[in-house]
Amino acid sequence: MVMSVTITPDNPSIPAGSMASLTCEATVSGGVSPSYTWTTTGSGSSGLLSGRENQAVISGRVRESDAGTYTCQASVTGSSQSTSVMLTVTSMLPSNNISRNIINLN
Repeated sequence: MVMSVTITPDNPSIPAGSMASLTCEATVSGGVSPSYTWTTTGSGSSGLLSGRENQAVISGRVRESDAGTYTCQASVTGSSQSTSVMLTVTSMLPSNNISRNIINLN
């Protein structure tokens, strides 16, 4: 049985404080539907949830500790294949760096 597994987005970079989700797609010859298992090395990712079987959603806002390797394993009877992406979490900008545009309507 031939299987191809991909995760999107590929090696995402997400600002801290954002929401994040990864989607795993497996193409299996014969039209068989696979089951999915997610694992991660991110130390803060204990809140990893699966909203749908092939989607990994980090509950709450992403923290820098959620950064790491996220692996999806797709399995069908007698066969499995996995692929991984590296999630990078960038620091949030301090709120005092936000510029404001003021328009004078007079």
